Amino acid sequence: MIIEKLRAHNLPEFADLIDKYFKEMKITPELLGRDRDITIPLVTYAPPQSGVWLARPEEHKKTIGLAALRNIAKRTCELKHIYVLPNERRQGRGQILIEHVINFARQAGYQEILLASRPEQKAALKLCERNGFKRCARYNEDRRAGLFFSYKLTN
Repeated sequence: MIIEKLRAHNLPEFADLIDKYFKEMKITPELLGRDRDITIPLVTYAPPQSGVWLARPEEHKKTIGLAALRNIAKRTCELKHIYVLPNERRQGRGQILIEHVINFARQAGYQEILLASRPEQKAALKLCERNGFKRCARYNEDRRAGLFFSYKLTN
């Protein structure tokens, strides 16, 4: 699996995956509100403390997944938009993405990763729970999210 950082040249692939993500979730994005991060991802997820990563299998050039991480406090970040195309799931692809994000967060000096999710995101929730994310109290005002998770990083 090749994990590639989001750059200007692969913005169309990011936009395509985000579009599929919102369609699958049956969500209309609020581009001027809570979802404005997807309109300017190179700014919202700017290095060195944040990032967006696209995944594609080595055997073809099609991007099949993404994950984003952004800084929300001094030692706390938030996992956003972890997504793998439905026909690419159950092959370990999401596992590779989440491990990449966790390693990035650890190297960036974060102590905690937070995640807000919808109950309908069953595959992503299973993946996160399998990797040590624990339920926690609500940490934001996202009315679409009903489940909140925390992952404590140890160095």
